[in-house]
Amino acid sequence: MITRVIGVALALTAVAGTTGCGSDHKDARKAAAAKTAAAAPNLRGEIVFRRFLDDVRSGKGTISGLEQAVLKKGGNTFDNHVALGEKYAEAGRPDDARTQFDRALELDPTDPGHRGAELLLTIARGRSQAGKPDAAIADASTFLARFPDSPRRVEALAIKAQAQAEEAQKDSAVATYRQILALSPDDPGAMAGFARFCAVNTAGLDEALDVANKAVAATGGKDADMLDALAEVHSARGEYDEAVATSERALDASPNRGDLRAKLERFQELAVAAVRAKAH
Repeated sequence: MITRVIGVALALTAVAGTTGCGSDHKDARKAAAAKTAAAAPNLRGEIVFRRFLDDVRSGKGTISGLEQAVLKKGGNTFDNHVALGEKYAEAGRPDDARTQFDRALELDPTDPGHRGAELLLTIARGRSQAGKPDAAIADASTFLARFPDSPRRVEALAIKAQAQAEEAQKDSAVATYRQILALSPDDPGAMAGFARFCAVNTAGLDEALDVANKAVAATGGKDADMLDALAEVHSARGEYDEAVATSERALDASPNRGDLRAKLERFQELAVAAVRAKAH
């Protein structure tokens, strides 16, 4: 907004200095407009850099600076607590970040700018990546309950489902991931995602097989990724011959993909191992 205002002001100034009639004035106005457009990116960068310097001088860009800011008179604000929470999250301090989230939402439950929701999702993701699935489940559950209409609901559901799987809560994990599929029930990609999740976690495999077959049918049986998802489900079910056959179809659909060739080889090895196991 500031950059736009500056640009308009410069353009008006240039035009004001070239009022009159004749081609010379028209050319001057065009030249002024072109100069203004060329200068806009530099002005924008200068403004961003000045703001960065202001943050450094004021301490707003540091944890200690923000910790001091929230203690000052008038500093106990939604924005300050969210900003401090973001810094804690970046520093790998999720518990402190969560405390700041709670304080921010107490001050303003409307979550202006969705900054609180973004912070909580960052915390949940960080805890999941740090090997703390129980805490990630709690944070993701809070996100889903508090921000039911968030456009990032799918991401929260995925974090929760993965964390539940890591906690060996397989049925709950499948139920959570099923909510993602319910948001786009006719999307082959969503179907394949659900099928793969079930295959990786060896849970809900009957449902996964049905969903994966639907994804293949919806794409005319010629989409390599859908076929690959179905092959993964067959493999998870111990149906290695079917996995090999389906994987071959996937590779036929996209013969230049090395990842599909590697998977076919893996399924073939599993099929051979299964035959040998039966022989003994």
